[in-house]
Amino acid sequence: MDSIKPVTEITAGDLDQSFASLGIYTFDSDLIEQTYGVITTSQRKILISATKRPYPYHYALIRLDENGALDPSFGNDGTGIAHDFFVDNVASHATSCIELSNGDILLSGVYQPEPGIYEAAISRLDSNGKPDLSFGSNGVAYINATAPTGVSDCSTYPRSGISDPWPVRSSCTLTPLPEGEILFSKTFIYSVGPDRPVFSILGRLLADGTLDTKFQDNGYVYIKPELENNADCHVITPEGKIVVAGHLSTSTPTMYINRYNSDGTADLSFGNLGSVIITSPLGKYGFVTSLISHSKNKLLLVANYTAANSENNGLLFSFEADGSRDLSFNGGDSLAAALPGSASPVEWRNTVEDQDGFILLGDMDAVVLARYLKTGVFDANYGQKEGWVMLNSTKRAFDLTRQTDRKVVVTGWSLTTEGVVARFLSEQETPQAV
Repeated sequence: MDSIKPVTEITAGDLDQSFASLGIYTFDSDLIEQTYGVITTSQRKILISATKRPYPYHYALIRLDENGALDPSFGNDGTGIAHDFFVDNVASHATSCIELSNGDILLSGVYQPEPGIYEAAISRLDSNGKPDLSFGSNGVAYINATAPTGVSDCSTYPRSGISDPWPVRSSCTLTPLPEGEILFSKTFIYSVGPDRPVFSILGRLLADGTLDTKFQDNGYVYIKPELENNADCHVITPEGKIVVAGHLSTSTPTMYINRYNSDGTADLSFGNLGSVIITSPLGKYGFVTSLISHSKNKLLLVANYTAANSENNGLLFSFEADGSRDLSFNGGDSLAAALPGSASPVEWRNTVEDQDGFILLGDMDAVVLARYLKTGVFDANYGQKEGWVMLNSTKRAFDLTRQTDRKVVVTGWSLTTEGVVARFLSEQETPQAV
């Protein structure tokens, strides 16, 4: 009789061994400087926004097939990488992208007209990565705004602990709208000079890349409070409301959530006249890294605060549709999202809804994934570390997305700073014995 080999159980949170090289794709550091945002497309492809070498840097949009190989049907000369400048011969970086209903791609990023200055730009590419020159000005829309009256120099205030690189902090967050318009939010932060105004706008572009003047007359609105406002993220709710979350770089540390109607006017039925103010714990500087709509009309806010030792610690909040606390999540209180069994702090970067819970991407000098139930309870059945997993071969986490099969794709950096893409399982599997 043949002996029966032991069966190894594959746990949700394990690397997907069928993807790339045992679950991880690593980019050549001589080619790709940094990887940032990631999405999966309607055709089950994976798109990664990045920076391409050599200098002056090109923005790069990379497409992998569902098995984790570069897609030769995409990009410049069949390389799987579409790359260009936002402005001719000016260093450019791509930080995120979205897929439109027709398969076209909107790419968000920045260019550097001079050291320390990052200007926002958006390009539209077709489904094969070719620039659409009918969009904006020769294929690029440039996002600019003047500072609102009363915005002051914030250089005397400590910076919040957000660790996003300057290209990410200075680019636009994009959401496609049903009629072809594009919703965007943008924080203006100037990193050089004696006066460094910080303010944020929420705006709408027409499908051709020009500002939609039906949105608050000039195409955008200053996000309130206007003083030292950093808009970290936004989301559109199932009923079409626009929700923006961010933090303030002021001497009174606070985070906020604002809700707007589809035309950019404040939704006064939300919170206190359209806004919910969140005071950071212990008076430390807080910042928001993710905001998602869940359970039809609730909001999950992922935040971090900087402790006295300058390390970032994670917090989760869940809100009802009207801005009140969700009592079914941790009794309505904020949840300190630490990792059981770990003494190291973790900075939570992003989250996705996953059936009865949330999968969170964290940075703990390595890529970390954890899962919480919608009650705020840590899901101890996820991963091999009592509810969380760590990718030891990495040193930085950036973004994640969830495929329709529940597999989770993340971007980050390897220990030697190469860009990496990894895919993790979300279902427990038991291979058949041989």
